[in-house]
Amino acid sequence: SDRIMYSMGYLQEPAYVDLSNVVFESPDSYSSESFSSIDVVLFRQPSKCARSKAGCDWTELGVGKSDVYGNVRYCCTLDASSIGLCNAENNKELGRLIIDEDLFKGKKSSIFLPKSGDVNKTMGNPHFLAQEGDGQYALVLSNCNDSGRNVNISGPHIWKSKHGFLPANLNVEWMFYIILTILYFCLFLWFCVGMCRHRDSLIQIQKWISITILAGVLELSFHTLDYWVWDESGTRATYTIVGWMSLSIIKRSISRCLLVMVCLGWGVIRDDLGGAKKKLILLGFLYVVVASGHDITEVVVIKDLETLKVDEEKSAYDAFTIFSFLNATVDVIFYMWILDSLGNTMQYLENMNQQTKLKRFLKLRLILLFSILFSLVWAVFSLVDASMEPAMLNDGMDWFVYAAWNINYLLVLFAISVLWSPTKNARDYAYTMELPMDGGDMELTVDSVAEDEDNEKGFV
Repeated sequence: SDRIMYSMGYLQEPAYVDLSNVVFESPDSYSSESFSSIDVVLFRQPSKCARSKAGCDWTELGVGKSDVYGNVRYCCTLDASSIGLCNAENNKELGRLIIDEDLFKGKKSSIFLPKSGDVNKTMGNPHFLAQEGDGQYALVLSNCNDSGRNVNISGPHIWKSKHGFLPANLNVEWMFYIILTILYFCLFLWFCVGMCRHRDSLIQIQKWISITILAGVLELSFHTLDYWVWDESGTRATYTIVGWMSLSIIKRSISRCLLVMVCLGWGVIRDDLGGAKKKLILLGFLYVVVASGHDITEVVVIKDLETLKVDEEKSAYDAFTIFSFLNATVDVIFYMWILDSLGNTMQYLENMNQQTKLKRFLKLRLILLFSILFSLVWAVFSLVDASMEPAMLNDGMDWFVYAAWNINYLLVLFAISVLWSPTKNARDYAYTMELPMDGGDMELTVDSVAEDEDNEKGFV
């Protein structure tokens, strides 16, 4: 029977695949009647078929053959020979990987094993240069001789591009995260300078904004560090992966709580959250728990389904489904709370004729509406891209889908930072009432009176 194993990776020239640490073992108990040959080939897959969900037809690239009826064989066996796909009478073809020399443009090599005796060896020429251009490559290993001996293959193989060990399709994503980290750091630095300059008039909501921005800086720093370690060493460090995943969950929880606090009018129409504080803390903690379960099942379990048994696969998928539902439920609760709070705050400001404060929330509402509109459009685009054949995005551009969500998040956070930026009158602005300018009689009672002569006109 055909025995094929393969691995995919993205390379950017000059690049190579190194099999120096791959060991081929076969104990004497695996002795056979004939020789065994492990064929190894490396070839580039065209962008159009790499974007296809059906994958590439390797026979069009010279690996394997198919007859007029669509029967495909990758190994030259008696069965393949009987339907005219190879010549079993030729000892150089029988028990070997079928290669069409007219179509195949990649690199190939073989390692031969004797009929008997203990075998523990590596390849004599373990470096495979990628010379077909940048893109997705396939590394294929085959043990095609049905009468040959079984071979255990162990050890890592290394993909290296001109920039390092990071897969070439992630190199642009890495640059994006570096730029995003710099933008977050600049936003954090600007906001902190403002807080230092106006420390005497700070309000609590500004401290939470700075914490949210800091969480973003730390998350992206760990994410960038993760890719740097990967690029330099060829392996991913556990501490960097756990670091950015944990910080990402914390950032998402804090940012949702921040948006609720902003929409409740904290620092504009109220100086404390009252009974909403405990509810917000509980919901934020619940989000951390649910999001942690969701991310763990997605990254650790779902992406490793091929190593699990059937019953384990079902349990893993069931766990992922449950956490996905719980995560969506908590998100819906947050979104409904945000929209309801924003509507109530704006209605209160309108009833109290607080036009200057109302303008701030009108700007916030416009920003959130644009963000929601973008999210809906981008979600539709993502679904269309996932369902189209071939995909709309170019090969290796899958990361762009997630990058757009990061940009959307940063723009909303930037807008909130600007609207609630530290100023010398921030505290007076928050805790005073605007006087109607209609010239009519009125009575007004306030909890605090601003004494700063530089207060904005229309406030007392």
